[in-house]
Amino acid sequence: MEAPSATVAVQATVATHPCTQAPISGIPTTLIINLTLTNMKKTLLLTVALILTGLNSAMAAIDEELRTIITKSDGIELTEVTNDANNPWAIADGVATSTVGKSSNTTSQTFTIKFRATGRTIFSYGYTADFYPYAEYDCKIVTFDDNTLYSSYSSYTTKSYYTHYFILDEGEHTITFTHKHLSNVNNYSQVMTVSDIALYTAESQMMTIDLAAPGTLGVEALNLVSTLPEMQFLRLSGKLNADDWNSIKNMTGLRCIDLTNAQITDIPDNAFRNSQLRFVDLPTSLKTIGAQAFYDRYLTGKLTLPATLETIGKEAFAFNNITEVEIPDNVTSMDTHVFRDNKKLITAKLGTGLTSLNIGSFYNCQALKTVSGGANIKTIYGDCFKYCEALETASDLQPREVKSNAFEGAKKLQSFNFADITDLGEYAFRNCQALKSVELPKISSMSWYCFNDCSSITTVKLGDKITYIPSDAFHGCSSMEEVVLGSSIRELGSYCLYSSSGSLKRVYLAAPAPPSTSTSPFYRLSGVTLYVPDYAMISYKQHSYWSQFTSVDSNPNPTGYIDLYGKLELSTNSRIPGNPDVTMNYQGGSYPIKGILIVNGNNPQSLGNYYHWANTSDNCPVTISRCNQMTAASVKVNHYLANNYWYYITMPFDVKRSDITISKGAVAVRYYDADSRAQNGAGNNWKDVADDAILREGQGYIFCASDDSWCQFTASDDTRNHIFKSHDVTLTLQEHASSVSNDANWNLVGNPYPSFFDIYYMDYTAPITLWDTDNRTFTAKSVADDQVALRPFQAFFVQKPTLISELTFRTDGRQATKTIDRSAAAPRMTPVVASRHFVELAITDGSTTDLTRVVVNHAASDDFCADNDATKMMADGTTPQIYTHAAGDIYAINEGAHQSGSVKVGVQIAHSGTYTITMPRNDVRARLYDYGVEVELPYTFAADEGVEDNRFTIGFDTTTTGIDAIKPGAQTDGAIYTLDGIRVSTTAPKGIYIQNHKKIVK
Repeated sequence: MEAPSATVAVQATVATHPCTQAPISGIPTTLIINLTLTNMKKTLLLTVALILTGLNSAMAAIDEELRTIITKSDGIELTEVTNDANNPWAIADGVATSTVGKSSNTTSQTFTIKFRATGRTIFSYGYTADFYPYAEYDCKIVTFDDNTLYSSYSSYTTKSYYTHYFILDEGEHTITFTHKHLSNVNNYSQVMTVSDIALYTAESQMMTIDLAAPGTLGVEALNLVSTLPEMQFLRLSGKLNADDWNSIKNMTGLRCIDLTNAQITDIPDNAFRNSQLRFVDLPTSLKTIGAQAFYDRYLTGKLTLPATLETIGKEAFAFNNITEVEIPDNVTSMDTHVFRDNKKLITAKLGTGLTSLNIGSFYNCQALKTVSGGANIKTIYGDCFKYCEALETASDLQPREVKSNAFEGAKKLQSFNFADITDLGEYAFRNCQALKSVELPKISSMSWYCFNDCSSITTVKLGDKITYIPSDAFHGCSSMEEVVLGSSIRELGSYCLYSSSGSLKRVYLAAPAPPSTSTSPFYRLSGVTLYVPDYAMISYKQHSYWSQFTSVDSNPNPTGYIDLYGKLELSTNSRIPGNPDVTMNYQGGSYPIKGILIVNGNNPQSLGNYYHWANTSDNCPVTISRCNQMTAASVKVNHYLANNYWYYITMPFDVKRSDITISKGAVAVRYYDADSRAQNGAGNNWKDVADDAILREGQGYIFCASDDSWCQFTASDDTRNHIFKSHDVTLTLQEHASSVSNDANWNLVGNPYPSFFDIYYMDYTAPITLWDTDNRTFTAKSVADDQVALRPFQAFFVQKPTLISELTFRTDGRQATKTIDRSAAAPRMTPVVASRHFVELAITDGSTTDLTRVVVNHAASDDFCADNDATKMMADGTTPQIYTHAAGDIYAINEGAHQSGSVKVGVQIAHSGTYTITMPRNDVRARLYDYGVEVELPYTFAADEGVEDNRFTIGFDTTTTGIDAIKPGAQTDGAIYTLDGIRVSTTAPKGIYIQNHKKIVK
């Protein structure tokens, strides 16, 4: 019998993790020995694992002694707990202690915990740090996945606790605790302890409550915890009512709540203000989140909002630790400061339902790097992204308005879509240090400091809508090299483009008139080339400021649109090229300015669409054409109409009634039926213009709007260029015979030029009657006695004298302003003699005033004569009316000999009340009588509604002084006369003198 034999097979293997089967580094190779016994009926396989080396180090992956300081690890897989190999922490009674004795060497002691967990995870620990008395040389450092969670040199001899919340990706994670000692101190021992480490998942701690009925949450919760404040992790479903929300408010220890399956549409205001909430799952049916619902809590990680959400209340998620958020498309309303001070927020995606971002929406979100979406957002309100220092891109935003401070301090914002922006608030992009260029083609309004201190901007381009660049708008843009300004620029504020570094090289201006400037809009002008329209070159070179540029050259990019706010005068050989659209514009307010266009010479000037914005103020734009070949493709006049006021307007072209439009409300258009007046007398003579009628050039009409609005007049094709007429204009006056002198021959005509017109240059000497829009009354003016400039498009009444058949406007009367200047005019030798003396009366109710005039002229007849007298055109409104009357005629201007020394005064009162009569001018020492009793002026009296024709008179002496000796034809040229009518050169001797029909006492 053979002796038994044995075969020994040796196989080397590597130790693997018992769950993942992955190789475990640091575990030594083992030998698997297979013993096969031969020559036996049964083979016995013996496997013996022999640990040849390193058994103790293999077990060190979990240091069981150090493991004792981890008191909780629910839902966590610990993979490594290791002490410092060189300077281990001492472990005793569940406490890890690091002691550095009187050492002058730099040392550190670190222990490490590695674990696997996914999702919401909580990590807490307690520690002490006895670093006294040199705490500044010892430091406690806690890291998580190589990120420092805590670093402190502070000394704490009483145990302190810290808790951290994470949302973890799948994989292994690492925590380290380090006590670092510097070498500066060697006389004291420093001690640090760590204990009570807890690592667990939120899911492992969840308590689930399914509400059977609303209002039962408190009861159900107390079946799980002793008191409501003890509830920390809650999964809730079912319907809730106000009692349930009160129960939640009492859960002051709540850290995590899952409301996914809760039947909730609204989360009330302040719902979780009392909690310690870190994690939340919102209901899938949610529509509204109330104000401050999660205010100043501790929400961590990505915030997921349900697709059903529509409204987010004020500060709903302010002061949290959210890192990412996406606003669903159904959200149409976000109140103010919703995500402010989420300093860990990195990305935000905005939904399509938002049309605006409210005040402070992402204020002080210092880590916010990317904002996407929000293509429908038109307005970004103030402080929205203020102090978002890390923000690099918001490329999907394309707003129209960006309000004050919206992006202030977004230092890394490199670009922005400015294409649609029309309005910018103050400080809107202040201190955006990475912005390279600003191009605002549609901007119409900017506020000061809007791009202040944007130190990387090299180019600024503003379009044709902006008229004013406010103070300091681009102040401190120290890299600015090129500025391009559109055609509408009319004013530059102080320091508005002040780069403070001398970097500026080129300024392109398309404005046809040199803009006005305040203090130093640019840092310096030397070394800078100014490019301006060729046709405006002379204006710029003659300007006190713009001429200071080193070079003024032709702008190679002429604009196709001119918005004129200043004065542009074209010489004979200078013309605007390219048939541009032209708008004659104006600005009101404290610093009114307006467009003035003067075209000299007969070289053709062709324009595109011509727009003229008109008003009844002195600030109405003006066009004066001295060119007989000036044309436009179309002509529109927009005249301002205030609500419920009548405006007397004439157009210098024909316009169809159907082509008159109103920007808001409705407009009434009427003509004056002079035939009706002649036949039937005053009253009911205003008639509506038919819808298919044509309003004729030079004829007057009245307009009243139902709301403050702009009334647009579109010129007919065959008369549109009449607005540019360069010749005298003669209007035929129509005769409307009447047996009553006050009712005969009324004509409503108007200024035929789009400029102011001095009535001195009308070939017409009879009075005219103007409508005073402010006082809502008619005022008569004399061509001989009054200095009046008609406004552009102003209509007025004339009562045609018997021997006069036409009225001529001479081109010499056109002027750019209302100010009368006849210094270059030939004197009008109207017989303004000393025998013509004036008395003017005014009546007021305290808000509106009416006037009448008496002229004492011994050479004139007391009978009505349209050559000198003006019939009182009575106003129908609330303004009190004053007039004189005689022989059945009523007068606004009553010129005659008045030998009786008395003139009757009538008043028409719309409402019973108190009124005052004054005498603004009194050349004949006239006196006012009330029922025959002389009264002192100003005279205040009570009157009932109605007409008082027999109450008031004025009286004066019929014997005049020696001034009558002044010869007819004497002019009001400043000459001085004695009372005997002798012209003198001095008033040195004391006495009484006459100058310009006024008494001087020396």
